[in-house]
Amino acid sequence: SVYNAQADAKYPMNGIKLKNTTGLHLMGGPITVFDGDVYGGDALIDDIVPADDRLLTYAVDLAMEVDPRGKYTPDAFLSAKIVNGVMTAQYKRQSTLTYVIKNTADTARELLIEHPVREDWTLITPEKPAERTRSQYRFRVTVEPGKTEELEVVEESVRAEIVSLADQSSDDIGLVIARTTISAEMKAALQKIVDMRAELAGLEAKRNELEKQVSEITAEQERIRQNMRELDRQSDLYRKYVDKLTEQEGQLEKLSEELRTTRATEDEKQKALADYVASLSFDK
Repeated sequence: SVYNAQADAKYPMNGIKLKNTTGLHLMGGPITVFDGDVYGGDALIDDIVPADDRLLTYAVDLAMEVDPRGKYTPDAFLSAKIVNGVMTAQYKRQSTLTYVIKNTADTARELLIEHPVREDWTLITPEKPAERTRSQYRFRVTVEPGKTEELEVVEESVRAEIVSLADQSSDDIGLVIARTTISAEMKAALQKIVDMRAELAGLEAKRNELEKQVSEITAEQERIRQNMRELDRQSDLYRKYVDKLTEQEGQLEKLSEELRTTRATEDEKQKALADYVASLSFDK
């Protein structure tokens, strides 16, 4: 029997292995299969050169059932390196697919399970397939009558994640710091980035608050000036507005000076962070 989940998720097909021993080139085409004197089914075959063989499937095998059960494990951190502020982290992921095979026939059956070969994935278990084609692993399992067997196929893949530390958030960097597999020196360097960004965030919050205050005072001044256009210049309310504008001008001057200082400090700290990140290099 030959099981391929892409052909039928539950039942395998009856199959035969045909080898060309004629010494001639056999052209592809349809083949009719007989099981003794009984019609078994039809199959199609590609061209076969001398001494080559083909696996043919010709009918659904209802006496066998296969239940594939997949399981994926979370990515595991392997290593990280930093070169000129660019971090390359490697993660290992594992995929496990268990084929649960049930034989309801009254005789033992040999099942050939076709499992897809995936790019960038390495076969771990079983160590070696019975056969391998360009696109399929083939695993051979014998199942006694009325019995159930399991075949576990484990594959691993290592992926690399490349990020610029200048573009990473503090939270993302914090996740890397929490991993115990990176060196203490790398942790310290990454923690410094987090601290420098926290300082920058404080400066940004301060700048936003100063800009908000300046905007509010400027808007209020515009409202006062509009009201003053309708008032007698000798009125008490007009003089009160003049005093208020004078007071606000002093406030604006102080706020503007503090805002200029904050912006300059923020630019300085931003440049220091960029220079520090660009200078980082750790081989492992």
